Amino acid sequence: MDIFDRIIAATSMNEEQRKLKAIPLLQELVTLTTGEECFLKLNEKNELLTIQCGQAFKQISVKGDSASALVRDVFDNI
Repeated sequence: MDIFDRIIAATSMNEEQRKLKAIPLLQELVTLTTGEECFLKLNEKNELLTIQCGQAFKQISVKGDSASALVRDVFDNI
């Protein structure tokens, strides 16, 4: 799938689907950025994102966040 296909697919998703699709990409990006194995898990029920990076563990609220706000929240908290 090339970049144009991805853009078309992303625009056909709702905001919740975008957030869920962003998690694996963010996880890989945070792992590459920090040099430590990182895991991200979104709890959709209470809208908390768990970030485990090396020995650090953090939960942040992403309640009402758009997909782009979710990305900002992750990088603000690593």
